[in-house]
Amino acid sequence: MRIYIETHGCTMNISDSEIMAGILRRAGHVIVDNPEDADIIVLNTCNVKLPTEQRMIHRAKELSSKKPLIIAGCMAKTQPEKLIKYATALLGPKSIHLIDKAISGERAEEEANLIKVSMPRVRFSGLTAIVPIAEGCLGNCSYCITRFARGRLFSYPMELIVDAVRNAALDGYKQVFLTAEDTAVYGLDRGTNIVELVKSLEGIRGIFIRLGMANPAFLKVFIDDLLKNMPENIYRFLHVPVQSGSDKVLADMRRGYKSSDFLDIVRKVRMR
Repeated sequence: MRIYIETHGCTMNISDSEIMAGILRRAGHVIVDNPEDADIIVLNTCNVKLPTEQRMIHRAKELSSKKPLIIAGCMAKTQPEKLIKYATALLGPKSIHLIDKAISGERAEEEANLIKVSMPRVRFSGLTAIVPIAEGCLGNCSYCITRFARGRLFSYPMELIVDAVRNAALDGYKQVFLTAEDTAVYGLDRGTNIVELVKSLEGIRGIFIRLGMANPAFLKVFIDDLLKNMPENIYRFLHVPVQSGSDKVLADMRRGYKSSDFLDIVRKVRMR
């Protein structure tokens, strides 16, 4: 069959769509570039905030009027009742390995902690290779719906991440994006940490590596060692969300840090 995959949201969602494309291509399906050419459409959703949720509902209604529609992603997991009338199947982030079954009309409800870094994929960019390092987080933010879709932290084996980065370099990609819901907590469920991962990537030539979003609540624990051990092939770039400058608001959000923690991280980065 000819499949069109439309992706909304974060880098992790793009990675999930690449994996679904890889699974489908391996099963003999053809990935097409527009919905008009497709037999079935896959919509990979995001619902990080209300306007995005409303856009997903509108897009699901629009696409389902053209072709059979499978809805994947965070909203398929957290708000299925708002999407089910438009979909032939719903797949949450922990069910993407079942995309071929969903395409074939089989039940596809099983969830699993998937080691996504080593799953088959079709890369959507010729320049950038997305390498997921973990799924889920250790946070308990009061406003966040994503944690109910992605679950608790599940880090991928370090050696598989290193292999993925090295293979991206060998395949001619110019940069790698290491992605997760929170890169700062990588490895804490495996007895390691983000500093050890970064150190393990030293010496991989021909490619630059960007570290994805890191929550200040956990980054503050590792920032000194991270800056001290940053290899030359890592971009001098950190994505650190402040969320609010008000400590009261941060406490209400249950973010786990104060504005002073964020400022301290920024100060240390600027001193390097």
